[in-house]
Amino acid sequence: MRDIASALYSREKAGQERGEKIGDKTGRQALSTLLQKLLEEGRKEEFDRVLQDNEYQEKLLREYHLK
Repeated sequence: MRDIASALYSREKAGQERGEKIGDKTGRQALSTLLQKLLEEGRKEEFDRVLQDNEYQEKLLREYHLK
């Protein structure tokens, strides 16, 4: 039984790590797209705020339908 539990735990942990990597990649792509859109709109001065203020970043990601 212990071997089965250990194998299941290992598979679950590997799946979780894959999910985190996919989530990280998706998040980076969304942030990159947001920064590109801000640049296209001439809103370069907002880059620092987006990168430092997580709430503002989330607000803009939702506003641009990236999240």
